[in-house]
Amino acid sequence: MNRNKNHIAIIIPYFGNLPAWIDFFCLSCSYNNSIDWLIFTDSQVKNGTFKNVIFIPFSLADFNLIATEKLGFKVNVQNTYKLCDYKPTYGSVFSDYLKSYEYWGYGDLDVIYGNIMSFIYKDIESNSDIISMHKDFVPGHFCILKNSIKIISLFREITHYKKILQSNKYYGLDERIHILRIITYSWVVGFSKKVKVEYLILREKIILFLRELRYKHKHITPNKTETVIYQSKDFSSLVSTLSSKGDIIVSVQQFYKCDFSFRKKNITNWNLLWDKGFLQDSSDKMELMYFHFQLSKERNDFHTEKPNFVPEHFNITDKGILV
Repeated sequence: MNRNKNHIAIIIPYFGNLPAWIDFFCLSCSYNNSIDWLIFTDSQVKNGTFKNVIFIPFSLADFNLIATEKLGFKVNVQNTYKLCDYKPTYGSVFSDYLKSYEYWGYGDLDVIYGNIMSFIYKDIESNSDIISMHKDFVPGHFCILKNSIKIISLFREITHYKKILQSNKYYGLDERIHILRIITYSWVVGFSKKVKVEYLILREKIILFLRELRYKHKHITPNKTETVIYQSKDFSSLVSTLSSKGDIIVSVQQFYKCDFSFRKKNITNWNLLWDKGFLQDSSDKMELMYFHFQLSKERNDFHTEKPNFVPEHFNITDKGILV
């Protein structure tokens, strides 16, 4: 499965039916042939279509079992959204799958990638410990970390990490814990999926409002007035503190866009072109590392075309993914 030491492995546990756009996700991954995606899932998927996208049969019960063994305390995740809190632990939890990789990372499936290595090659060459895709926090939707004991074990320096991980609530440990204690965020999303379509706009406004509150309190650069405990209360705060001390090398590559940002700017008719492994915003011709459609995926009118051939180019728009 692993081909050489210079490769990167992105770990994505995903339980339930795979999303409608999974073929486009995998296609965008396949053009990044120096990176492997390891998708741990209970969906029935055949491997072989894309060599660097490996589906590994895995259940939530399997995760709880292996996480309990690797982390050294009882893990009993019941809500899959809670897995987000565990992302910084994936290097430890899935260590048996990472032995021949130099870097590992985690991500989400609501992403279309461009040419990743063209953006991060210099960071890899300069031996960075963590490559963050945002200057203000370490995003959970895509992050790359060195496969070293020090970096794999970083999460253990987070204050009260065991208590947080063993809680059934999602706290935002992977990015930044909500100062305003917005711990109902996953509940809002879960509930909103069940309401009728006429409430869709209201639901997006709720999500937007909560995320704006949440993002206001995310910063990689530590506030000097913060206490030591506060500076290590979640992964972003910890990375910020260690980076400012010179204990770890953090590189920032903020060359992605997301529909959340478009929404904030009241941009509705957005269009991104994926062409043979390259991704570009059609409006400003900016080449992107990836695009994150975190809000659009929830809309009933966001459609994904399913061609009977492997396309060489497609568009991601506010209407859906179109060939």
